Amino acid sequence: SSGINAEYGGVERTATADEIKKAHRKLALKWHPDKNMDRQEEAHKVYQVIQEAYDCLSDPQEKAFYDKHRETILRGGSDHKSDEVEVMSFYPSSCYTDFSDEPGAFYSVYTDLFVRLAEEDQRYVEPSEWEEPPGFGTSTSPYPEVREFYGWWQSYCTKKNYLWLDELFDIRQVLLP
Repeated sequence: SSGINAEYGGVERTATADEIKKAHRKLALKWHPDKNMDRQEEAHKVYQVIQEAYDCLSDPQEKAFYDKHRETILRGGSDHKSDEVEVMSFYPSSCYTDFSDEPGAFYSVYTDLFVRLAEEDQRYVEPSEWEEPPGFGTSTSPYPEVREFYGWWQSYCTKKNYLWLDELFDIRQVLLP
């Protein structure tokens, strides 16, 4: 997340769970929207990032993933240039504004993401073999539509062949001494 950094609230990357918890408490109290009535919008955004960072850093598995991929996450993606969707940028909740259907909000952001993922895959499939995935839905989608979406994407496997990566990496350099 954009709000997670090596010195989250004054603690080092090697901080213990207790140190992270204390730093979170201090930052949460400082930036809570109720304590910043004169700048509530800014405080709400900062507070949301603080909560997101704490959710990640307080969970051992999430923290391990973050630590391993920290630089990529902070940059908002990988180093290679591609027109492919960079899904890492959709992990933090800071990629959407709220849980409405408005532009920039949860349902529109993830609807666009899944449409783009499907469009990318469609390029690697013969037209006769293409199966259109169900849509992401909206805040008012009935449960059968939600179930259909999750059922389809739960067993999703990309059709991409990733041969374009050969231009970026020479596998012989990795395998040969």
